[in-house]
Amino acid sequence: MPFFLCIGVLTYFFSVYMFIPIFYYYITDIGGGHIEFGVIISTSALITSLLQSYIGYLSDRKGVLKIVALGCFLSAISLLSVAIVSSAWLLIVLYVCLQFGIGAIAPALYGVVSRIKLKDDKNFIPYYRSIQGIGVILGPFIGGVISDVSLKANVIIASFLIVIAFICFYHYFKKLPQIDHLNPEETERKEKDEKSSFFFALRKVLMNKVFLSICLLFLFIELAYDCITFNVPMIGERMQTETTLIGMATSAYFLTFTLFQVPINNILRKIKVKVALITMGTLSLLTSTLFLVNSSFYVIIFAMGLSGITIGSLFTYCAVISSELAPNSEKGLYLGVFNTIMPLTDVASPLFTALLFGYAIRLPFYLSFSLICGFILIAVLQKSEKLPIS
Repeated sequence: MPFFLCIGVLTYFFSVYMFIPIFYYYITDIGGGHIEFGVIISTSALITSLLQSYIGYLSDRKGVLKIVALGCFLSAISLLSVAIVSSAWLLIVLYVCLQFGIGAIAPALYGVVSRIKLKDDKNFIPYYRSIQGIGVILGPFIGGVISDVSLKANVIIASFLIVIAFICFYHYFKKLPQIDHLNPEETERKEKDEKSSFFFALRKVLMNKVFLSICLLFLFIELAYDCITFNVPMIGERMQTETTLIGMATSAYFLTFTLFQVPINNILRKIKVKVALITMGTLSLLTSTLFLVNSSFYVIIFAMGLSGITIGSLFTYCAVISSELAPNSEKGLYLGVFNTIMPLTDVASPLFTALLFGYAIRLPFYLSFSLICGFILIAVLQKSEKLPIS
């Protein structure tokens, strides 16, 4: 296992998730509400989603370290600035910077980890996601505890930890060979101006119908997940829940996510892709019914834990399938396009969640249930012979 890469991933995602799950509390602390919450997240998501593919393209050709440095810098500065902001609408700029930082790092790292092969030719992505998950487990809980004392202290500590994460990334990426060595095919392609253009490369990706079908499945499950996660802090605040319990809900998801990603994905690799998608989609549907139960917040925490096993496994599995569909020389671009979906869903889902929340606090959970039904239907319609072999 690449030590410094793993430590950097763990520390970075620990830092940003000290802030993200309780972002709603920062808004209400300076006079905002659930509408501002939805608008801020949607605005930032729209901007960052448009850049994901290009970031992946650049990481293939210009090197990962520069992209990661930019992402860490924007993340640290934006979190530090949150400590002094006094207007809910000023948070738009800062949240955009934070999400752009995350959006720069995610496709760049995916391009690297998708090339790492373990024994028995196992894909490194499930392990990477589990390491990422450890940081996301601890981040919301520690962030919630610190925020109960001081919201400002939480973001100051988080920004300092991002600096440490970058130091780890620097040590790892400086030892990597240049991108031409990572992708021998790239040298020949650069000789042709047309083939080195971003839009030409992007068009080739968008013509891959099998890859796009996996992206569509990921879109549905990501929207379902968003409706859950954006509604949890709002329903928690309405139920007068402490920020520590809000953090526990997010941590519960990533705890089970981290524990089960590797074994579940190793099992899924042994069965047909279509069967795996339908099976995990059905299990996700069953666990999502718990969010519909009108009970205490502890039921939501329990449901988040189960979702880490079901919905979380689908996230990783779709990423693994996408990486296997991508040519080795274009994994950054392909996974950049794939990662466009996550911030793209954040454009619509926060607004839908906020508006539905205004009518009934559990209505976003019903939308999530419906989206998972859509995922299962799309998976059933997939043609098995066109999907990669597990």
